[in-house]
Formats: sequence, C-alpha cells, structure tokens
Amino acid sequence: MSLPCQPRLGGTSSSLLSLCHRNPFPTWTTTTHSLRPNILAPTPIPHSQHSSMSSPTPQAQIKIDNHETYLSQGIPSASSLSPDPIAQFREWFSSALADKDVIEPEAMTVSTVSAEGIPSTRVVLLKQVDDKGWIFYTNYESRKGRELFPQTETEAETGTETRGSYASLAFYWRALHLSVRVVGRAEKVTPQETKTYFDSRPVGSRIGAWASKQSSELSGREELEEQVKAMEWQFGVPEGTSIGTASAVAAGPKGQNSSKEAENVDVSVPPFWGGVRIVPFEVEFWAGRPSRLHDRFRYTRDEGSDGAWKIVRLSP
Repeated sequence: MSLPCQPRLGGTSSSLLSLCHRNPFPTWTTTTHSLRPNILAPTPIPHSQHSSMSSPTPQAQIKIDNHETYLSQGIPSASSLSPDPIAQFREWFSSALADKDVIEPEAMTVSTVSAEGIPSTRVVLLKQVDDKGWIFYTNYESRKGRELFPQTETEAETGTETRGSYASLAFYWRALHLSVRVVGRAEKVTPQETKTYFDSRPVGSRIGAWASKQSSELSGREELEEQVKAMEWQFGVPEGTSIGTASAVAAGPKGQNSSKEAENVDVSVPPFWGGVRIVPFEVEFWAGRPSRLHDRFRYTRDEGSDGAWKIVRLSP
C-alpha cells in the first residue's frame, strides 16, 4: 500500500476535483456506478415478533471486541504536508480513488446544527473540490438545507440571501487508515455551477430532485412513486424511467419520448435545489498508527482569510 503523504502537488493548486455521472470538468474525475446487491440488508422481522411497549423483551447487549491495527505510513512532520489543506486533500483523495479496496471514497459525513443547538449528521457524496472548498448538492428545503441556510422571517419576506451556517465534514478511508475532517462555513454555489452539474445527472436523478420533498414525511413508498410519475409526465419522460420500469414509449405533455431519448429530455433545475460549498477555516488530517499512537495534523486560519495556514501536530 502506497500512501503519498510526503510529495506535494506540483502545479495543481488551481485544479478542480469533480465527481459526477457525466463529466463536464476534465480534471480530477471519477465515475462510480455500482450495481452491487445490498448483501448487508437486514431480514425483515414480522411485526408480531417486535417487542411491544407493554411487554418489553430483554435485549442482548452489543459488545464490540474488534481491535483493528492501524498501519498507515503516517505523517512524519508538518513539513511533509502541503501548505494548503485542499491540495493535501487532493493528494490523499487520489490515493483513495486509486485503491480498489476503498469503496465510495467520495462518501462523507456532513454535520449541521439546528437553531436550538441540536446536531444532525448524514452521509453525502462529495461532488467537487475547487480552490475554495468542498462541494455537494442538496435540496435547500430539506433539514440539511434549512440548517445550512436558516432564513429569518425578514429575509424570507425580502428575498434576502441567507448567510450560510457552520458545518463539518468527515471522510474515513478504512482501507488506507486515513481520515480528513473539515470545519467551515456553507455558501451556495452559483446557479450556473448548479445547472452544469444538474444537467450531467441521469434523467432519473433529475426527476427525483423534483419529486422528492426531502426530509418530509411520506405515507408510504407509493406516495413517492406517484410524485415521480407526476414529474415524469410533466417533463415528458417515459413513465417508470426514474425507478427502472419504463415502457418503450410513454406520452407526456411535451410529446412522446422513447426510453433511449429520455436522457436528452430538458429537465430544468428545481428552484429549491443546488450546490453547497463548505469553505474551510479548519482541516485535520489523521493517519492511523500502531498502538493508537496516531498522527494528527490540524490546519487553521481565520475565517475569510487568504493568508497562510497554520499547521500544528495534535496529540492522538
């Protein structure tokens, strides 16, 4: 296993790292279409076998005995790292992309906090990294979106753009025993950036963005599928395209489109959907070492500053 911590990126500081289904960005790309069956899906338990509130059944405790030995090459010193954390991330991410044992290296946890101080964490896929920060896409009206861009009544009435909140990201590449943690402020990407990415998505994903009222309650799967059908009809996409049951030809208000033609249907970007960039002011790199004596280095600088990053080693 080769983990390049020491080499720095030569001439790539302005590169754009982009992950998307069809690549509008020629540099730093990956395509990850996986059709692996979910072999870890739990077997459904009949409702009658679930313990009830009135007659609780004692549950066995979960005991974790696994003690993984971490064997990364480590980080010798701050001088072995790039002075720019985004450049250093690109270097580690390239190693993760190149290693067949790393599944979905772009998967990251995104943590937000509500106005009441209640945290929320979910796994999201990284889509781009530019010189300003890490980019993913979401429904701005979802819980995640509302916590990233909370809007006051005055802002809602006047249409004032909401300043983004703080958020954190975390990547963990188990096969490499490497992790990266990012803390920064959220900002919306430009409408053109959102459109470029949105248009690169498969038509089913574009329809899904319209159909899903993300984080809202559903009465059942059928309700979601009906919403999808309605959006397919509205945009003239063959019914079932988005959920894999499309007929050869189906009609919509924009005419008939064969399944092969569906990908070329013009599906506009929903006004409530778009990109989020996390602009960092703190980034930590972690490399697992034996006996839990890990290497940790933290980059910090004042929020909004273009100055040099301060790099310090942290105790494991």
